[in-house]
Amino acid sequence: MKYTAHQHCRVVSSLTPQSVNAGAATGTTGVDCKGYREALVILHVGAATGSIASAILQESSDNAVADPYAAVTDNAAVTQEFTAVDSTNDVTVFVGRVDLTRVERYLRVLYDVDTNAVIFGVLFCLCDPVDHPATQVETVAFDHLP
Repeated sequence: MKYTAHQHCRVVSSLTPQSVNAGAATGTTGVDCKGYREALVILHVGAATGSIASAILQESSDNAVADPYAAVTDNAAVTQEFTAVDSTNDVTVFVGRVDLTRVERYLRVLYDVDTNAVIFGVLFCLCDPVDHPATQVETVAFDHLP
């Protein structure tokens, strides 16, 4: 059976778009990826008068209850992170792909805003559910069919 996009993916906000000031490294809300095989991690950046020095993908088996979040690395032990953001590459969307069969159940992004403020948000698009159809966090606003 063929499923439509909203039945094949679930979109979850991990950080509501906002102006983030410089400060200590902070993690977004953890996202439960159970039941999905793949995810897109979306860093949507608005105007930046400062810089995001780092935005690192992290994993935990229990949303940091007993297992603290740690950086996700690839086969070569390279940390999975977004390119640093400043006023030269702001107002854009950065996307990372994650094979959920190779990471722990919960994911988040640890970000560090270096100087001044940066407007951004983080979304996870969980794809290829084990059981179809996917359940949306919010009600589908519209469903345009031919």
